[in-house]
Amino acid sequence: MTAPEGDCPGLLIAGAQRCGTSYLHEFLAHHPSLLAPRFVKELHFFDRRFSRGWDWYRRQWPDRADGRLRFETSPEYMFDPLARLRIIRHLPETKILLCLRCPVARLESAYRRYIRNTGKRISGEEFLERDPTAVSRGLYSVQVEPLLNAFGGNLRVLIYERDLEEASLKHHLSRFLGVDEEGFSSAVIGHRNVGTQRRFPAVYGFLVGVRKRLLRSDADRVVSALDHLRPGRLFPPQSGEGPALGTELKRELTEVYAPDRERLESLLGQFLKDLWHV
Repeated sequence: MTAPEGDCPGLLIAGAQRCGTSYLHEFLAHHPSLLAPRFVKELHFFDRRFSRGWDWYRRQWPDRADGRLRFETSPEYMFDPLARLRIIRHLPETKILLCLRCPVARLESAYRRYIRNTGKRISGEEFLERDPTAVSRGLYSVQVEPLLNAFGGNLRVLIYERDLEEASLKHHLSRFLGVDEEGFSSAVIGHRNVGTQRRFPAVYGFLVGVRKRLLRSDADRVVSALDHLRPGRLFPPQSGEGPALGTELKRELTEVYAPDRERLESLLGQFLKDLWHV
């Protein structure tokens, strides 16, 4: 299956999960020169829905782009080896945007999201048993290297702890995408997805599960309509960030991630130890 000429996204926010991709998507979606998908931000075309074909993929954006750059956000693309290969093969000219954060903090955020969405209070060790991908998602170098080799200067890596500040983000993205820096809305700045606890966690978790099942059934329009109703307002966040990983588990994870951080530093030509403490 060959990608059609034109009408394909010129930018993919490809990862990583729990590293600010939702925040980046909203920040870009408000720019008048950029065009997000019509219904949901995560199309999952290159990992889950590739068999649907390019016509389906193109229909996820309005028919008329009016010169705007199409983009989408699917954090699974960076992690999934087959998705990476498909993107490299079929969209060799597109731009790739990645956002990475301390892998221990990324995993802790995923742990808190699991508890928030399910209402189940489990230990960090139990979470790792339930999600066999939790640790490997933070081994960034093996995920970044093939994309960096394929896209070179068309790939930009943002560091969550450093590059999501307003002035830095506007500077990086305007030059990388070739758009007017003034087009970025400051109204979006500061509203990152922060994994807080919710009131009535069991009910909230049930609704999150329903949303996931609808997405798996390709009911994107239904999900979009529900999202616009903002049902999360019925479950306001409680104070605090939620449970943390245990000190000993964090120490073990730091030892696991340190060699990969060193490899990533070599790939990117950046020093990350002081930012990530791994």
